[in-house]
Amino acid sequence: MEPIKAILILTFCLAVALPALAQDKGKQGLEDPGCPDKVQCKQRYMDINGNVSNQTIGELQTESCFKLPTGCRPWHCKDNDTDWGYWQKKCNDTFPDCTRDHAHMTDPWCTPHFKTF
Repeated sequence: MEPIKAILILTFCLAVALPALAQDKGKQGLEDPGCPDKVQCKQRYMDINGNVSNQTIGELQTESCFKLPTGCRPWHCKDNDTDWGYWQKKCNDTFPDCTRDHAHMTDPWCTPHFKTF
């Protein structure tokens, strides 16, 4: 019965500690590993052999802040109310080449990529 008590205590401690660690500390947070202030706009490319890769079409400059568990995201910064969909639209609007179909070798959209540690 003792191992079950230890597991329950450990689970309780993690449940209390993790939300506190995940709070947004902004750019100066202790858990901030140095987020890049950019969003990479990438398009999925498939070659004639069926190999898939992502090619960077361009970058957008924006403040990005760290938060557990996902890493660096613009909406983790104070007063930033954007989301993933906002940045996908921003990539497509800024880099219109993302919305073109290139001989059925690419997706007709860009995907925003953020640094994850």
